[in-house]
Amino acid sequence: MNNKIIAGSVLTSALLLSALSHTTQAHAFEKSINHTVYNIEQEMDSVINGPEQLPHESLADAAAIGESRAIHNLTFTLTKVKAAQEEDASLPDDIVTVYYTVKNTSAAPYYAGQSATIYYQGKTADAYALSSDKSAMIQPGDTAEVSQSFRLNPEIKQFDVEVGPLFDINGQKALYKVSEH
Repeated sequence: MNNKIIAGSVLTSALLLSALSHTTQAHAFEKSINHTVYNIEQEMDSVINGPEQLPHESLADAAAIGESRAIHNLTFTLTKVKAAQEEDASLPDDIVTVYYTVKNTSAAPYYAGQSATIYYQGKTADAYALSSDKSAMIQPGDTAEVSQSFRLNPEIKQFDVEVGPLFDINGQKALYKVSEH
């Protein structure tokens, strides 16, 4: 947005507010600036965060930690979600790590890892690579535990974790509801 247009809008709004509400022009100007700044912040949030993000599966179908979900020839089980500081106290307090197992029941090897997503309050958490995160090439009939880390405000206590095949044109995923981590 053009700065001259913003300045003109703020000034016009301030003058109208002061005239209509019998407040001082300074007070009306401050209210108008605050309102304009708020609108700009909201617009920037939508640009930065993009549209609201929702999991592929219905929340009504969400599994609990420890439950398994079969997708094609793979079985996914979210085993735990931990604050990364539990493993390494030097890490920031806004890092969480999700651990899940993948069992390969297909006839071909499968690469597992980096296929989780955390959803919270209509947003997705940013991935945060840790050297302790694990991926694995899983041979037919084998199971492996993999892990992936994310940045998530520690005040957020409820969120959804979605895991599934790394490449799946059908978009099938297993959704888990996490209440505490």
